[in-house]
Amino acid sequence: MEVNMDILLANLYEKTQSLGLLVEQEDSDLDEWMKFLDEREQIMKDVQTYVQNGVGFTESQKQLLAQMNEINLRILPQMDIRKQDLQQKIGNIQQNKAVRQFYNSEGLTGYGAFFDQKK
Repeated sequence: MEVNMDILLANLYEKTQSLGLLVEQEDSDLDEWMKFLDEREQIMKDVQTYVQNGVGFTESQKQLLAQMNEINLRILPQMDIRKQDLQQKIGNIQQNKAVRQFYNSEGLTGYGAFFDQKK
């Protein structure tokens, strides 16, 4: 069973490293992030199953887990910054959409001109 745990942890480490490299790229695709995150989540579920069945970690496996933790700690702030940027962009889009709907429902507009109805 430990051989399987070694393989799982090696795969998890590889996915974590790939995700780390991807996150550090400035213009990386968020869909690619999701692919790696989903793959990592599935591997973690498999590892958790082994742990629940009483399989422990060897010293080398613990070191590998510590290295993955360091990578996670390094990339999480960058992921949060990207998330906040996206939330701000989504907020701006929603605000622009609301303003556009307000002015379109306000009254007549012609040729890009706004006719003020208040007097």
